[in-house]
Amino acid sequence: MKNYLASRWPVAAMLPCLLASGTFGGEPPRQISFATADGGTVFADVYGEGGRDGVVLAHGSAFNRESWRPLAEQLAGKGYRVLAIDFRGWGKSTAGSTKDALFEDVLAAVRTLRRGGAARVSVIGGSMGGGAAAEATARALYEKAPEPKRLVLLPGTAHAQHIFRTDQAGRLTATIIEFLSSPATPAR
Repeated sequence: MKNYLASRWPVAAMLPCLLASGTFGGEPPRQISFATADGGTVFADVYGEGGRDGVVLAHGSAFNRESWRPLAEQLAGKGYRVLAIDFRGWGKSTAGSTKDALFEDVLAAVRTLRRGGAARVSVIGGSMGGGAAAEATARALYEKAPEPKRLVLLPGTAHAQHIFRTDQAGRLTATIIEFLSSPATPAR
């Protein structure tokens, strides 16, 4: 009996890992690549044929596109067309003219889904991917905003109000005061 239990243990211990990794999941995703606006190349896994709605999955720095597989399969099963991307520098994805412009990868994925017929595209990002999704959203909304407009991006890693303890404090404060002091633009 002891030998029987010992020989079964490795299989039982591996089963949850295999299930969590999606090994027993549906069809493997289709792999595609597409260009970014700054000349990079993004590799992605495509899940589902999808109807009118698409989803971009943007990984955190400790992960890659394959880490989204369990969620991607569930979303595809609900009728979404899903792109799980590898950011520039991960997998076979390469940077364009701006090495750290992860937002370009997100925007390129959104454009790819739209060209494929998606009327609505949502972006889900984890950690680093969430930051890239937020920056992509800010830049896309800025492009659509009417003039006069100005986008100010400050370098650094300070979080929240910690930025006021960095060398960017003066520039940020001046930008805020200038914005608040400018005449209001009439509503349209």
